[in-house]
Amino acid sequence: MAVWLIRGVDAHQEEIFIESKSIGIDFGVKGDARILDDVLKQEIRAFYLCWKPEKARTMKPSALKGVVTGFANQVKLFRDGPVRGDTVIMPRKSTSGHQVRRGVIESGYEFWECEDFPHRRKVRWESGDVPRETIPYEWWPSNQQTIIKIG
Repeated sequence: MAVWLIRGVDAHQEEIFIESKSIGIDFGVKGDARILDDVLKQEIRAFYLCWKPEKARTMKPSALKGVVTGFANQVKLFRDGPVRGDTVIMPRKSTSGHQVRRGVIESGYEFWECEDFPHRRKVRWESGDVPRETIPYEWWPSNQQTIIKIG
């Protein structure tokens, strides 16, 4: 059994994940993330160019390629990494990460078309938040990856 840290985008989205008994990511991939990796990178690149056009325009091509590869690796890790029975920890943005919600992954990767976060996994969430210090795994707030295997 593995332990995964998966961040929500904002406090509102975290509440949607809890209510929908799921966890999800986006990164601009509008189709099923089981698509070929080259197509996945093309979708992410197009998303990044629209999301941060000024930054993307001033980046060196190698830096843009690095951002796209990093985002693609996060999507692939979410798609392929967690399995049923793994623990998920979601730091709560409303408490600046001082509180977390824990849950258990209950499904493989699913594509929820027409959702803001279409790449999902079903989760059985615990009933309330707990202090971050009660989690016996360490991660660093400066590590801003969306999904990290921490245990």
